[in-house]
Amino acid sequence: MALENSDFRTPGQLLAALLDERGWSQRTLAIVLGMDETGVSRIVADNRPIDAKLAVILEDVFEEPAERFLGLQKTFDLARARFAARPDPGRATRARLFGELPIAEMAKRGWINAPISGP
Repeated sequence: MALENSDFRTPGQLLAALLDERGWSQRTLAIVLGMDETGVSRIVADNRPIDAKLAVILEDVFEEPAERFLGLQKTFDLARARFAARPDPGRATRARLFGELPIAEMAKRGWINAPISGP
């Protein structure tokens, strides 16, 4: 049975399915990876992100492209960030208002309170 991309929303879900497909426990994967079982459990629970190095290792173990793990991780991270981010309706308004103004010069002269960077 091929595991389709649309079947999973997180890298942990994909990893859990790959373990199930092989009949492996998290302990078995921990032994194969040479890491502690708690670390594997955190990855499967999506409490530890999959970075590029781990994605390459998982690619070697499961013969699944590292890009698949990283793509799911990126999508999951963005979803969590959007959920946690506070909406700021004024942000778009400020971007339009200040977009064409010489903000750095106005801040330098003390006309507005804004952080100044650069020379």
